[in-house]
Amino acid sequence: MVVWKRIGLVALVLVAVLVANVTNAGGNRRGGTIRTPYGSANMNSPEWKQSGGDFRVYQQIMQQKQKLLQQRAMMKQRQAFLKQQKKGEVTQPTTGSDARPAVPSKTSKRRPTRKVNPASVSSPKDQTPSKINRP
Repeated sequence: MVVWKRIGLVALVLVAVLVANVTNAGGNRRGGTIRTPYGSANMNSPEWKQSGGDFRVYQQIMQQKQKLLQQRAMMKQRQAFLKQQKKGEVTQPTTGSDARPAVPSKTSKRRPTRKVNPASVSSPKDQTPSKINRP
């Protein structure tokens, strides 16, 4: 009698676990967000459909999309900076360590550099001290 109760209890738990798994599996096929060990993905997005259901391909597509958005933002910021510079309002970017000096105008002339003859330069050994220490 006790054995039959235990078998019935195990069977009931087994059926409950199977029903729970079947309902979860059906929920993912309808769409929405899926979760993987590597992150989550929206199954209704065009990127997911383009990846063909492969999460690694989906991640690559999303990284390419993020890089493209960053490049667009940088180009927009650069164009705004060049527009300000053209107006005559030379301002430095406010990004701390990324700040670069303003580009000099191309109309300024460079000074000629003086070339040094290596034979005329004396080495430190040839130099004598100007003051002699005497005891």
